[in-house]
Amino acid sequence: MKALRQIIIATVMLSLVGCSVSVPAISSAKAYRYSGGSSIAEWNLTALQCEALNTWIVQNSEGWTPSPVSWAPGLIVYMTHSDSSQGSLNILKAQVVLVHEGDQFTRDFSADQITALRQLLEQHDGQPAAPP
Repeated sequence: MKALRQIIIATVMLSLVGCSVSVPAISSAKAYRYSGGSSIAEWNLTALQCEALNTWIVQNSEGWTPSPVSWAPGLIVYMTHSDSSQGSLNILKAQVVLVHEGDQFTRDFSADQITALRQLLEQHDGQPAAPP
């Protein structure tokens, strides 16, 4: 019983420690903005946006936590990587959820960081993405 308790404590402690994420370069991506559970806009990311998102992921690779829960959609970017693997990034109000190869991670970000990421992704031909 004591050994089981120690295993549980060790597991909880490890889950509280942030981990590093690494994904292959993004070759293409499509973004969807949701409101009330419905998609209200969609657009393809440009090559420059994919490159900027690659940079953002590399710069923010530390501090992610594995997450088994489902998340309501916010601004979701579905990514195809250079090795043909698939992933997604769900940008919420104060968190980002990264999914790659069946693994899901979350990380908290400040309101300013979330705003900057949204602005990067919501630009389309130099203008904010319009609803379809």
